[in-house]
Amino acid sequence: MRTLLVALLAAAVAPAIAEAKSSKGSTLIRVANDGSDILAVIVDDNSGVLDQGSTLSASQFFRAGGRLIGPGGITVFSVKKGTHTVTGAYILDIGSTFTIGASSSTTATTTRNGQTVTVTATEDIDGGAVLTSSSP
Repeated sequence: MRTLLVALLAAAVAPAIAEAKSSKGSTLIRVANDGSDILAVIVDDNSGVLDQGSTLSASQFFRAGGRLIGPGGITVFSVKKGTHTVTGAYILDIGSTFTIGASSSTTATTTRNGQTVTVTATEDIDGGAVLTSSSP
């Protein structure tokens, strides 16, 4: 398990661009990390895994569909059209637990199939996330 976690973190640290095409009946939410730390991001999280304080449970986070994005990186979530909540928090310290900054959420609304909405995350001076959404 530890090897898998290290591999996931290594992949997240390198800026990555994952451009996807929407499949029939779906739309895309593109999340860009404009901060200087690794961003933990999740769409439509009902478990509140990023709202549980200053530490992150990696197993709960990944089980709920969360992803890590390195500085300057991008990831794309394929979702059904409608209103979605995107939540993100920056990982400030990696050790036996992940220390995270204040989380932030924004609404991403897609109104037609094939549409892509971009969510951009920036990092405030205290390491908190600030998410903004923009439609094409």
